[in-house]
Order: sequence, then C-alpha cells, then structure tokens
Amino acid sequence: MEWLMNKIIDYFTPFFARLFAFLRETLTGLWETIKGYLVDFLFALFDVSLTVFETIVTLIPVPSSWSTVNPMDSLPAQTLYVLYEIGILQALAIILSAWLIRWAINLIPAAFTRI
Repeated sequence: MEWLMNKIIDYFTPFFARLFAFLRETLTGLWETIKGYLVDFLFALFDVSLTVFETIVTLIPVPSSWSTVNPMDSLPAQTLYVLYEIGILQALAIILSAWLIRWAINLIPAAFTRI
C-alpha cells in the first residue's frame, strides 16, 4: 500500500509544481499589467490637471502693454550680438538656479529647527 501511495505522490507532485508555477507566473504578469495601467491612469490624471491649470492661466487677462515690452529690443544689434556670444542668458540662468538651490538648502533645515 505504501508503494502505491509513493507512486501516486510521485505522479502528482510534478503536476502540482507546474500548476503552481503557471499560476504564479500568470498572477505576476497580471499584477504587472494592472500596475502599468494604474501608472498610466495616474499620469493621465496629472496631464488633465496640468491642462486645466493651463486653461485657467490663459484665461487671466494680461495687459497688451506687457506682452510687447522687451527690454532687449532697445539695445543696438552689436551689443545684442556680444551679449549672446558671451552667453549672458546662460550665465544668468546658472546664477539664478544656484541662488534658488542655495535658498532651498538654507530653508530646509530652518523648517525643522524652528518651533
């Protein structure tokens, strides 16, 4: 009788092992698919919220005098050429970003130390 039970167990063990492996792979793939759909859904919500924000911002009236004023238009062409060649716009962007980073770094510890 023990011999028969061993034969039955030996017969069904690989079957159930393959069945459980198949179920594990199927559920893992299903979970990855659902996770991908959730991430896409969250990105779609973020995109919609940015579109709504953009629409609200474009509805704010801006005086026409603001949109036509460009201080760089009053400079001569040679001066503009020199400024663009030395990279003044990039330099100002680097300085401004460094200033903002320094400001943020100084602000973070202050938020935790002040009561």
